[in-house]
Amino acid sequence: MARRWDSSCCLAIFINSLDSCLREYLCQFTAMTAVVGLTPIGNLVRGIRAAMEYEGAPFEVFNLGSGRPITVLEVVRSLEEVLGVKAQIEHFPVSAGEVSHTWANVEKAERLLGYIPKTPFCEGLIRFVESLNHASAP
Repeated sequence: MARRWDSSCCLAIFINSLDSCLREYLCQFTAMTAVVGLTPIGNLVRGIRAAMEYEGAPFEVFNLGSGRPITVLEVVRSLEEVLGVKAQIEHFPVSAGEVSHTWANVEKAERLLGYIPKTPFCEGLIRFVESLNHASAP
């Protein structure tokens, strides 16, 4: 039986399962053209620290993220490259209610906090997979 993944699945669970999923059976993805905003945790930590030190209006709200949209297909291709496996993709109709475009507009954080997401998605993905491999090593 094939396992179905959509664009809302958690990246850590996705990465932990992806290698065996791609090797053992067909992996099905929906909304490969959906646009999401994924950013390495280091970018977010820098933004949160800058927000904590911000002396402007109290309770100010900031969007933190990559500021760069990426398609689900780009995420899958990056995972293939980092994990060294090839996904078998079967396209299905988009599920009702699935969001097609979502990412953070970081212009306000850039302007008021000096927030600039420095780590590109692929570099962060490599670090994340390395940390998962290190954590699961005996």
